[in-house]
Amino acid sequence: VAVKVAVAGGAVVREKVGADVIKTKANPRDLLTEVDGEVQQLIEAQVRTFFPEHGFLGEESVPPGALASAAAIDSLLTSGPEWLWIVDPIDGTTNFVHGMPMSAISIGVSFRGEVVAAVILDPFREECFSARLGGGAFLNGKEIRVGEQTSAGEAVVATGYAPNPAAAGPLLRGMTALATLPVRSMRMLGSAAVMFAWVACGRLTAYFEADLSCWDIAGGALLVK
Repeated sequence: VAVKVAVAGGAVVREKVGADVIKTKANPRDLLTEVDGEVQQLIEAQVRTFFPEHGFLGEESVPPGALASAAAIDSLLTSGPEWLWIVDPIDGTTNFVHGMPMSAISIGVSFRGEVVAAVILDPFREECFSARLGGGAFLNGKEIRVGEQTSAGEAVVATGYAPNPAAAGPLLRGMTALATLPVRSMRMLGSAAVMFAWVACGRLTAYFEADLSCWDIAGGALLVK
């Protein structure tokens, strides 16, 4: 079901890439388009059709900021249903707005507070990454594994520039440390979901970023795990 609803949402993302910003959220770098809400509503409606008793937490249902994100997930995990869908309808909105085909839909499904299923869909490359707890990770149905690099000199490491200005310090310190090692190279792709998925399939060796929310990591963390 997670794959089915992600594919449905992905068709909208692919069709409407380059959509206009309708407002900013926490600051001018935290963007929102009408497509974010449209895709989230589509996914939520389909999830509720299949699983009306499940909880649903989407990025566009929560006020911006780390505190609001933490409060929302804590509330649902404490007093919500046993099953909870955690969804980012467009991870990589800045890329999406600027017409760059590097965005993804991220879905994590948790049971009693533990993510047990995950889907990250890249609609532009028609790549569907999926995982079940204890059941491996897959790309379009074929099993994937993380990279086999054994030294920093072989590593390609990704990072991200979060909208929160406080995240700049950890970003720069991390990049400086990696350059000092040094690693083979660093990349900044603009989508946490894509970077998690690429670590899971070995295209990237590692990924770090400060100030991520639960919907940024719920799907990707299980893929890598």
